[in-house]
Amino acid sequence: MSITGLLDNKHPDATELIIELLNDRNRNLKQHESDNICRLANKQILSVAKKNKKFKYDWIALSRNLYALDILISNPHKINWDNFTEMPSSDKYLKYIEKNLNNIDKKYIGKLSKRNDMMHILEKNPHIIDWEILSENENAIDLLEKKSR
Repeated sequence: MSITGLLDNKHPDATELIIELLNDRNRNLKQHESDNICRLANKQILSVAKKNKKFKYDWIALSRNLYALDILISNPHKINWDNFTEMPSSDKYLKYIEKNLNNIDKKYIGKLSKRNDMMHILEKNPHIIDWEILSENENAIDLLEKKSR
């Protein structure tokens, strides 16, 4: 049975099967399974996975998983900002981004300019805007008009 396949399975019992497999102490967790858990798993699976001694976080994949936000916030030095700037949005995510603008590597911060959910952050922090990227954002017209005046 493949954990990776089960991660894509939408049946409600798939999560329980994954948890059973993760709790099986005799099961050797393959690296690609750990990577896929980091990329796709929900909070429940991630909390069980981290208890498995053979589980290793793939911080690059984890940095794009909204369900891993608490894990990432607890380990900010391990965040892959390239992926983190593309994470799906939530209130907690947006608050974290706003509080940590100075920690985001300059080569990735411009990516926030393409996100529709970042307009209020960009308005308050115009120094982080990548104006070329923002110009492509259909939700940024007001901000672009303010800049052109």
